[in-house]
Amino acid sequence: MRLRLHCAAWVCLIGVCLSALGCNAADDSPTTEADENAPNAAPVSLKEAIAAIDLRTFPVMDGATRRENSPAGAHFSVPNGTVADATAFARSKLEALGWKTSDDPKLTTINDQGAQMLFTKNGQRLYAAIGVSPADKNLNFALFHLGNTDARKLPHFAGVEFTDSIPSRTICTTSAKPDDVQKALRPLFAPLGWREYRDPPIRGMEGYVREDRSLKFLQNGTAVDIMIMPVNGKTNIYTTVRLLKEQWPIEPSAATIEFQEDPLFLFYPTKLSLDEAVAFHRRELSALGLQERKTTGEPSKTKFKATFDVPDGKPIKLEVVRNQDLTFVMLRPWTEDDDKADGDKK
Repeated sequence: MRLRLHCAAWVCLIGVCLSALGCNAADDSPTTEADENAPNAAPVSLKEAIAAIDLRTFPVMDGATRRENSPAGAHFSVPNGTVADATAFARSKLEALGWKTSDDPKLTTINDQGAQMLFTKNGQRLYAAIGVSPADKNLNFALFHLGNTDARKLPHFAGVEFTDSIPSRTICTTSAKPDDVQKALRPLFAPLGWREYRDPPIRGMEGYVREDRSLKFLQNGTAVDIMIMPVNGKTNIYTTVRLLKEQWPIEPSAATIEFQEDPLFLFYPTKLSLDEAVAFHRRELSALGLQERKTTGEPSKTKFKATFDVPDGKPIKLEVVRNQDLTFVMLRPWTEDDDKADGDKK
């Protein structure tokens, strides 16, 4: 369905760019673009974001290698490429599609070693991070789709000192403890329509106690990640906005959501009956273009399993289990062992 994006490598790229460019200090002065002055609207769906631009088809520069594309980002490297060529490439391709380079000088910063650029169109944003690796002289190009959510306008811990503040991310510092920051921030997002989720537990790491804290939220096609880290006696708060690579269905009453994008894992309880939960996911997955395989086996009032074929991708498995007053839903990648266990037919 979607090409997998290896985010960690490109997060390192952003760090290189920021080191080369310097951080953008927070500035409360108004910008010249009307959509930058308004509060965040409800996040767009992935379908709406792709309608604005589908980064799976974004072109590459001549000689590019390591191409990785998804709806959420376009990434490539160019051996011995230059920042000047990359910024000119980004401008020419995006402006031809109606995207406007931000007029705010805080959001467009370019030098010989790196660049960051922001593009807007009809309230949606793209963020370009461009940098030359000192080790191999490769030019690294990353273009991120932010949807229509601005990280600067999300809830923030009271009294923080901002060291970086752009639509894709904010970095700020406080003397409060990580636990207190997490506790104060958590209830501020739900009234705005954001749904909290957490990463699935890592097998063998259940008892590991971390010093840092995190918060993760979903709404439509957008995710917000907040890292809360103790650093030199203070607490740094990193808030990042990103577009999801796929907008998987989550029943509206669901709580205690566990989710990761790659490999896919989605698990949550719902108050729906088993039949209602199955009907909901059949409808929503079908709307995404997935096709349910015929399954064999005895019908059950307490569990349901089905495999869905994914256009241009690996199949996924839907499992729904009824336990007392709750129904539990899980989406995960299909494996060959599922055929043996469930009798699914390709």
